[in-house]
Amino acid sequence: MKYIMKKGLPRAIFHTKNGILVEVNEQFESLTGFLKEELIGKSIEEIKTMLKTELKPYHENTNSFYLFTKDLEPREVTNSCEKIEDKNENIFFIKEKYNSRLEDSIAFFYNYFFDEEQGIAIYSVPDLLILKMNKTFLSINNIPYDNIGEFIGKRLENIIPDYKGSENEEFYQQVIKSGKICHSKEYKLTRHADLELYEDLSLVPVYIKGEIKYLIQFAKDVTDRVNSRMLIEKQNKELEAIIDNINEDLLIFDSSGNFLKMNNMARNNHKVKYIAANNADAFYKQADLYDINGNQIDYKDRPINRVIRGEIIHNLQVAFKQNNEIDYREVSGTPIYDSEGNFIAGIALSNDINERIKYEKSLYITAQNETMTKIVNNLDLGFARYSYPEFKLISINNKGIDLLSKIVPDLNSLTYKNNNVFDAFNDGLFIIDDNIKKYLKINKESFIKTVRYYVEKGHLFIKWIYQPLFDLNNEIIEVVIIGIDVTKEEMNIKKMEKVLKIQDEIYANVSHELKTPLNVIFSANQMMNIYLNHDKIEEYKEKLFNYNNIVNKNCYRLIKIINNIVDLSKSKSGMLTLDLCNVNIVSVIRNIVLSVSDYVESRKLKVIFNSNVDEKIIACDLHKIDRVMLNLISNAIKFSYNNGEINVNVMDKGDTVEISVKDDGTGMDKIHLDLIFQRFYQADKSLSRNAEGSGIGLAIVKSIVDLHNGTICVESELEKGSTFKFELPSNTIQESKTIEKLGQADNKVELIKIEFSDIF
Repeated sequence: MKYIMKKGLPRAIFHTKNGILVEVNEQFESLTGFLKEELIGKSIEEIKTMLKTELKPYHENTNSFYLFTKDLEPREVTNSCEKIEDKNENIFFIKEKYNSRLEDSIAFFYNYFFDEEQGIAIYSVPDLLILKMNKTFLSINNIPYDNIGEFIGKRLENIIPDYKGSENEEFYQQVIKSGKICHSKEYKLTRHADLELYEDLSLVPVYIKGEIKYLIQFAKDVTDRVNSRMLIEKQNKELEAIIDNINEDLLIFDSSGNFLKMNNMARNNHKVKYIAANNADAFYKQADLYDINGNQIDYKDRPINRVIRGEIIHNLQVAFKQNNEIDYREVSGTPIYDSEGNFIAGIALSNDINERIKYEKSLYITAQNETMTKIVNNLDLGFARYSYPEFKLISINNKGIDLLSKIVPDLNSLTYKNNNVFDAFNDGLFIIDDNIKKYLKINKESFIKTVRYYVEKGHLFIKWIYQPLFDLNNEIIEVVIIGIDVTKEEMNIKKMEKVLKIQDEIYANVSHELKTPLNVIFSANQMMNIYLNHDKIEEYKEKLFNYNNIVNKNCYRLIKIINNIVDLSKSKSGMLTLDLCNVNIVSVIRNIVLSVSDYVESRKLKVIFNSNVDEKIIACDLHKIDRVMLNLISNAIKFSYNNGEINVNVMDKGDTVEISVKDDGTGMDKIHLDLIFQRFYQADKSLSRNAEGSGIGLAIVKSIVDLHNGTICVESELEKGSTFKFELPSNTIQESKTIEKLGQADNKVELIKIEFSDIF
């Protein structure tokens, strides 16, 4: 006990008796961090465990070794032991080596222990004893211990299975021998047979007095990164197998249009290279690319160039023309971007659609011929088909032969079949001349002319109608010629002048208006039949609904045209009548405006209603007033610019009510103002006019207003808009029936759909 009680002794001392600790000095408590109360009564083996060290009963100072404090801090010490044999007592003297603490000798590295993303461990050299580590290191290495305390103080060979003679031992020993820092990317940990763990590893040797004293290990978990890359590599292999088995031409290309990848189908099809935007100019000199309407596609608008610009292409139909051969393909493409929005690559798929196009062309041409034949047969007209642009006679009906026989009495139809049409007549009598050919080529639309022929019995007048038939590319493939004997009409031209004028107007205007919705309906019907015949109803359900909507909308358009023609005829013959009832005309007009407000707003326009009174009772035909207002509002929508306004006003003038519809759109020249209420008159008759219409609507509007004993006028100025005003008398009738609820929603909606069919 004399050693324990001796004051100022610099060494830590503890005293055991019969292998049990019986006393310690203050220096030992200070060195280990354990209090006397925690130590007294513990066996020497328990003390070793607590200090994670080996204490040997040597009588002389031994080589240095490490013990660990209560806070798991390493302390490098030496020890000696004095044995009292007769009392079976041992007195241990422990001395800490001068300036050996890690926080003093390698203070710089201590900062890294607070890095939660990077693991760090310090080993002694050469025995590779774990002196210190942070929790991140324990987590990264998936060490099979519950806490750091169970890890500290052990050697690597006791931690890593099969360490001796392994790659791990070689790796650590190589750093110790070379004395150089070593970095290993994605180092695979072999200590866990059931797990594949990877870390970015750095081993840093630390020199003290010229010799390697410590080995510091930095580790960062990259298992997720490695697994992700390996998964991507695996998926890429699987994807390549899938791509090569795709039954379409698939191309993957970079931002310069250079091919990065193509599947087997594409490699075996040399034509797909024309879709691309490669720098190989020779590709584009061999073939021209066209859209499905026959318009040549410019270099910058080729599909892959569009994808590189960021477009997503869905089922774009294109045609390659090379050496008088046409190859039809359907192309889809999409760009791929990284997380920062940079273009990485583009993908394009190409399908051969030659058979489909042939089938659709066949259906389209057959349908046009059948429809035209039925119309002609029912009308008992002369009918002939000619090829285009050769104008070879393909077929002719009996009525057509009769007409030609009147011109050339000795005509034999078989003689001229498949001959050039210019050879079919004597004395310069032609059905098709250069002017007609030029007109068809430029305008691609029907042409009508009446020709007078001199025959034995006098004059023969035949009206020729030239109707081109189109393929799916909107190219003329045939010309149908309809001949009508109009001799009687022409001979009585003075009596029938108005009738012939109306007839010409009907052919020139109504036939065009009828043809547009009919063509759309027929095209939609063909596509619906294709999907139905191929049992692809569910697959193309959305397209079938779209085509059905197209048919529905164009049926409304046909109804409007037919209603206008019927009402115009009734008006002309005096059969258009009114069904009068007493109503609040302010409410009627307001309800009409409310009913169409959604339609107007969908065209980016505003509709505003104003009235100087809340109520004005007059006698009128509700249905016909609805038609007048819807027609005027429809015209205002057609000729308004985006973000424009349409103002509907009702003004009580005492004996009359003035109703006006004003827009701020394109307006009209003054020369048209006195003519627009005439039948079939259109202020803009150009082929490129923005608004569709037959020129009948305003004539009917005027007829309805006239039937009400009212008046109608228009004020307009170019680019400043138009104002249509009509006045109705403030008369009422002695009613004998109950007026039903105004508007009748279902009928009003149906009427709006009909009247707005040519703008929506």
